[in-house]
Amino acid sequence: GVVWEKAARGGLSGKRFPWGDEINHDHANYKAWAGSSSFLSPDYDTSPYTTPTYHPAHKDGTEPYTSPVGSFAPNGYGLYDMAGNMWDWCWDWYSASSYTDGAHDPKGPSEPSPEQPYRVVRGGNWSSLALINRLVSRSAYAPSWSTDQVSFRLARTPVL
Repeated sequence: GVVWEKAARGGLSGKRFPWGDEINHDHANYKAWAGSSSFLSPDYDTSPYTTPTYHPAHKDGTEPYTSPVGSFAPNGYGLYDMAGNMWDWCWDWYSASSYTDGAHDPKGPSEPSPEQPYRVVRGGNWSSLALINRLVSRSAYAPSWSTDQVSFRLARTPVL
């Protein structure tokens, strides 16, 4: 989580996505829905769809509707799919209170709580609406959980 958001932003700051503030299928593999300008269909989803619609180039009739890496432009650091396509596992343990009091990309607890033994996932995925694909969004799953919507990327702590 702590390093993930910095990497995902690709050098931009204060933007919803690695490329800016709006999203459509030119930018990412996600479930578009721009019809109603509501909480689930925000005005920053500039796609033409009035009902939830998977990316047409990657909806081949068989889920998951993932896209190959390189289907969309990389961010400013050369990283692909930091928003959409697949959730990224993060090393942080989940805590519901980690994002309180205006915290920006906080580090999670050092160990899981018995009530919430989950790791954080970030970046949204192919079946998530625009709201979930924002860089500030996060979710959490048990490390033993398996799905076609979560992957991981190899990373290392930068040498300073």
